[in-house]
Amino acid sequence: MAYQDIHTNHLNDIIELVKAKKIVGENAALSKFTLYLDTVQSIGSFNLQNWRLDWRKKIWAFGELFKDLNPSVFLASLDDKLIAPAVTNKEVLEFIRSEIIVNFLPDNECKKQLENLIEKYPLNPEFRHTLGHYYGRENSYLLAISEYKLALKIEPSNSVYLKHRFSAEHSYLTRLIAEGEYQKGKEYLKLVFDENFYINMDATYHNGLVDFNARIDDHLIFQTKLKTMESDFKNKVKEELDNERKRIIEVLGFFSAIVAFILSTVSIGKNFSFLEATYFIVALGLILILFAITLSVLFSSKKAELIKDKKFWILIVGIILLFLFIQATEAIAKLFNSQ
Repeated sequence: MAYQDIHTNHLNDIIELVKAKKIVGENAALSKFTLYLDTVQSIGSFNLQNWRLDWRKKIWAFGELFKDLNPSVFLASLDDKLIAPAVTNKEVLEFIRSEIIVNFLPDNECKKQLENLIEKYPLNPEFRHTLGHYYGRENSYLLAISEYKLALKIEPSNSVYLKHRFSAEHSYLTRLIAEGEYQKGKEYLKLVFDENFYINMDATYHNGLVDFNARIDDHLIFQTKLKTMESDFKNKVKEELDNERKRIIEVLGFFSAIVAFILSTVSIGKNFSFLEATYFIVALGLILILFAITLSVLFSSKKAELIKDKKFWILIVGIILLFLFIQATEAIAKLFNSQ
């Protein structure tokens, strides 16, 4: 039997009675609901023609009445019908029952019952649509999207399913951006764009994903620049630390040379004649100067330009002068010895 307006009109009466707290009694909500269950079976198993969206929305509204109202008497009436031998359509009764329990029972219990209903009625999009809500609440967005996609595959024109699929994808992409998983977001968007789903269904949703794609591109560009800046900063800090370390070594070498020169001068002055001490002190001074310059050259940050470094040439000249001084000292010593 095809859908008739009485299927919605009778339900409107029941909803009003429940809102008025007229649950039990003659012509009250429960008695009308029990009669309604016999009538509504005539629309048959799920099909797009008889399971009209406006009627299903009314069933959703009826189920929402039990967010704070105990539905036990209505569930008992439904369960009696489901086990009755004369029942002709369990699917529609299961749908009404599911909309009651998802508004009253805990999420884990509702998920189990919905999964069982999907096994019984795999081509009923309502059960998949509702199960998608629970996955969304758990932040299992890909599972939620999968259920919404299957529901839309069965009923492509359902704007409610479409809205919830986009909402789940919006939440999923927002989380990826928050977690810095930009490449994963790009890959997911590519799959959606390759599907050409939203562009054929609703340009507004398609444009929303295009905006997401642009946001992710901006984050990727910024991340690349940030990594470059981070690398440059690390290199600059390392260079500054190296330079500072080299300067410290040079300063320590310089002061070590001064201390060594002072101590050695005192010792030489006590143990040698004036002329010998003079030679030793000059030689020692040259050696210590060469030592300080050598440290500076060894720790220079511009080894590639060593030939152009003044310190390098000072070191070479110093070594030559030291060599000449030693030769001159030997010649003078021989001269004195011959006399």
